[in-house]
Amino acid sequence: MLPFGHLGIGSQLAAPWARGLSKKALLIGTLIPDLIDKPLFYGFKFFGPKLPNFLVPPGTRTLGHTALFLVLWMTLALIKKSKRLKALTLGAASHLFLDATLDLAIPPYTLCPVIYWPWAGWHFPVAPFQTVTEHFHRSLHPLLLGCEIIGVLLLMLPVISNRSSKDPKRANQKMNPIL
Repeated sequence: MLPFGHLGIGSQLAAPWARGLSKKALLIGTLIPDLIDKPLFYGFKFFGPKLPNFLVPPGTRTLGHTALFLVLWMTLALIKKSKRLKALTLGAASHLFLDATLDLAIPPYTLCPVIYWPWAGWHFPVAPFQTVTEHFHRSLHPLLLGCEIIGVLLLMLPVISNRSSKDPKRANQKMNPIL
């Protein structure tokens, strides 16, 4: 999924468990798996020195997209009793849930083996694209674009509802329904 989908839909999915947690940390958490894995893949693949293949991540879903990653973050949050780390972990969990859901709709299925790493094996699946351009074209899938639009709308909802409550015409209508 693309960033606004993760930010908007992910934060709404996590909302029932996010009471009292930092909204900013939750939003950052919805992007953390991609913020870890995508730069690793593209950094090693395109900008890094020529390394042996076994050192280069095979795709954009590696360590940041694993259950082990979530368990480590959750453990750290509980040990430190940090609400920010709890919010980050909750956001990352929503990211994995959304990726897994969309994976079922848009093959090839690459997340399920990643989530269970290393229990499902030591190798990560190879990305179904080799270049940034191919990755971009894959991102233009109608379902992904629809999620982006929904994500933007969900992110804008609080702003829109605040504006309407501050609008004097609407405020008068709320106070005096006859007008």
